[in-house]
Amino acid sequence: MKVLYVDDDWKLAGDMRVLMPPEIGLIWVPDSKAAVDFLYRGDLPDAIILDLCLPAFLSEVNETEGLRLLDLMRNMLAEDVPVVILSQFARDEAEEACLKHGANAYMEKPCAVSDLVDLLVRLVSGS
Repeated sequence: MKVLYVDDDWKLAGDMRVLMPPEIGLIWVPDSKAAVDFLYRGDLPDAIILDLCLPAFLSEVNETEGLRLLDLMRNMLAEDVPVVILSQFARDEAEEACLKHGANAYMEKPCAVSDLVDLLVRLVSGS
């Protein structure tokens, strides 16, 4: 399974690459611009893990950048690819907005990698 991981936290990205099982091919990009460039090439991943707080590129402030990228994905670049939001924001504050913008699921950081993998497998397999 090929998974695009969009997060500006270099340490967490390194940890995720080490902890992911071999059947998950994790492609890490640190910001919205790199994510857009990757998706625009048309080699769509099976799933996307997206942080909400990213360096501003599509929006005015970092805190809304992930939602702007999610909107762009849903409207143009990756309409049918499952998206899991992985964020430091408390679930009760952000989950509803993320689902309204087209996310398939929401998880708070930190999370168990095994739980994230199980969720990705379920979303990709459609079960």
